[in-house]
Amino acid sequence: EAAEVDAVAAVEAAAARAAASRDAAREELQRCGAELLEAQEHTQTALAIAERHANERDDALRTAAELRAALERVRGKEEAERRALAARAETAEAAAAAQQQAARALKLEMSAAKEREQ
Repeated sequence: EAAEVDAVAAVEAAAARAAASRDAAREELQRCGAELLEAQEHTQTALAIAERHANERDDALRTAAELRAALERVRGKEEAERRALAARAETAEAAAAAQQQAARALKLEMSAAKEREQ
């Protein structure tokens, strides 16, 4: 009987250790599950932040492209205006030269006419 009592005691002790080990494993599993849920939440937050940053970057790139296009349009208009002004200046210079030539010719005619009158 003593051996039987010792055997029962040993089995009960082993069962208690197994139950304690099971409980500890269950607690560790619950802790790991909670950490996993927290990690998933952090991942979702990080993904949302990354998406927002990507959208902001895309908006900035789109704005930069629009501004670059606007600048090119302004430069094109500026170049066209510069060419038009240069052409007008050349025309005005040519007209002024022609008028000066005509004035010199008229002066020569007037001088010749005065000499003939005298």
